[in-house]
Amino acid sequence: MYKLLLILKYLGKRRIAWVSLGAVTLCTAMVLIVISVMGGWLNMFRESVHNMSGDIIIHGKSITGFGQYQAMIAEIKKLKGVKDAAPVLHTFGLINIINRTRNPVQVYGYPDNIGNVNNFSKTLHLNG
Repeated sequence: MYKLLLILKYLGKRRIAWVSLGAVTLCTAMVLIVISVMGGWLNMFRESVHNMSGDIIIHGKSITGFGQYQAMIAEIKKLKGVKDAAPVLHTFGLINIINRTRNPVQVYGYPDNIGNVNNFSKTLHLNG
């Protein structure tokens, strides 16, 4: 009780104490708000990356391709807990628009069963 009385006495006499108390309160609120907003953004980012790539990605060392990928996919599908596996073509290209604009692009090729591996097919909006 005595501590509370001293605190109230100190705060009552000095305005700077109220200003510093307000600044600490606002900074604490700002930190809590930023953490909650960024946490939600991070979860959304993780989910969108998972929807595009799946759980595990295996890359080859060469830019020319991944040899014997059919045998590797067959072995991966035999593992317990694996629903499906699919190869994805990833290469580079050059886009030419009406002989005016030439830009480098990344080209991805997905097989028909990609919907079993990730949620990419659910993000497409197909007409018909």
